[in-house]
Amino acid sequence: LRDTSTQLTQKELEDFLHDFLVGISGLPNELVRPDWQLYPGVFPGNKVGIPDFEVDWLAFGIKNKRSDFSPVQELKSNGSYEMQRNEYLDLFCVFYGLNSQITAENVRDNLFINQNSEVLNRNGFAFVKVDEIIDASMIFNNRFYRRADLTITIGRLLKKTYEILPFLKAEGDVIGNIGEKTITSNWEVQ
Repeated sequence: LRDTSTQLTQKELEDFLHDFLVGISGLPNELVRPDWQLYPGVFPGNKVGIPDFEVDWLAFGIKNKRSDFSPVQELKSNGSYEMQRNEYLDLFCVFYGLNSQITAENVRDNLFINQNSEVLNRNGFAFVKVDEIIDASMIFNNRFYRRADLTITIGRLLKKTYEILPFLKAEGDVIGNIGEKTITSNWEVQ
């Protein structure tokens, strides 16, 4: 059997997370990007896919998905089968730029504002936790780049529906031999 319910596509999930992070980071729309893109666009003022070192920007991606070991399973009155489970998404955020740590702090703190978590709740998600901010600054091409990493965990309830064909009727014959005698027994189940 396969799931027949409608789930978010990877692109729809990334678009939702992008818009949420734009809202709580204060960064412009074009400076919040998925960490992996098939065709990365250019940044403002730059002809390549990476902005200048002083520009504050954010890359994000789902690095881990965990779920409950044993989902709730229920046979519905219409004959379909529904499975429900909690899923937890670890959203890895990498902040770049001269204010990378400050931007990461703002995102961390803004997660605790009810109005921001309501956006998650209205879309079937819940804020679970946020980890510590890690300074991951580096030297690249003989230039120092500021970087801060932050992992945000959000949860959601997944509901999947499986259309099960109903069992209406079965019938048959059981044929056996005792010595030279053949015995036939008819059966039917509804």
